[in-house]
Amino acid sequence: MVALLAAAGCGSDAFQSPLASLQAASSSSGSSLSAGSPVIDAGIIFAGQTNYRCLPLAELGLDGVSSASDIAEITTSCQCVTANLVGYHDSPSQIAEALRLDFAPSKSSAGQHVPAHLAVEVTLQLKSGSTRALTVNVLETQSTAVAPMTVRSGP
Repeated sequence: MVALLAAAGCGSDAFQSPLASLQAASSSSGSSLSAGSPVIDAGIIFAGQTNYRCLPLAELGLDGVSSASDIAEITTSCQCVTANLVGYHDSPSQIAEALRLDFAPSKSSAGQHVPAHLAVEVTLQLKSGSTRALTVNVLETQSTAVAPMTVRSGP
């Protein structure tokens, strides 16, 4: 399917727009993103650090996926991203299920990292025999210091 784009070890280190990255991957891999597959903007991850994103199954918008018991197997488009199903408490008495994506730390030299838009295709093989796919977009970048601030709580 579509490869992880512009990440160290998974493609070019050059900065690319998400649309250009998706088009480049589609043309170079000979495949294309499924029309109608959800695309999720999962925010920012920091280079050189272990990062993860947890996406509630109920919010993914995938037909035929209402719980982890519907899923037989999960694959990602890059070795540097692993996917697991996890449970979490969304209220004191209810457990919900989510897709957890773990991003391995990138191997860039200190101060040499170029921001990269990543598009990870996640494919779910359902127990019914059908498959569902979604694309998770993140920006991988270097964290920087900001001016100190005072955080106050209470009156």
